[in-house]
Amino acid sequence: MQSRATLTFLPDRLNGEPVVYRGLTSPELGLLGAGAIVLWLPICLVIAALAGYFMMGFGVAALLALATVWGTSGWVQSFKRGKPAGYHVLRLELMLQRLRLRRSAYIRYSGSWDIRRQRRVPRLRQAVQLPVADPS
Repeated sequence: MQSRATLTFLPDRLNGEPVVYRGLTSPELGLLGAGAIVLWLPICLVIAALAGYFMMGFGVAALLALATVWGTSGWVQSFKRGKPAGYHVLRLELMLQRLRLRRSAYIRYSGSWDIRRQRRVPRLRQAVQLPVADPS
């Protein structure tokens, strides 16, 4: 006799990344934090150096990076709501391809397909006799 019931299926969410902070997974949170640091650190260091407080730039950059992560995580959370898994990553790749910052394998041609020629073929006024091979 079997004492425990077994699952006949395994839901997709069991194999997915766990949500760590405000709808973000761990890699998404790390990417967002690194992007915020890359954005704010040079700006704050230059402004603090011009004001004569170079070391204060690190602290201000850290606070602004935390505020950026907090603000943009809410936007990412609302963007991901109701979409399939990985949809936001696909949209980011398509945006980077459109801005020509990254090459992607996605075809983004929009137009109607036709089997006609692109250029007009000039018509000959006289019939051309093609040479016939001698069967002998």
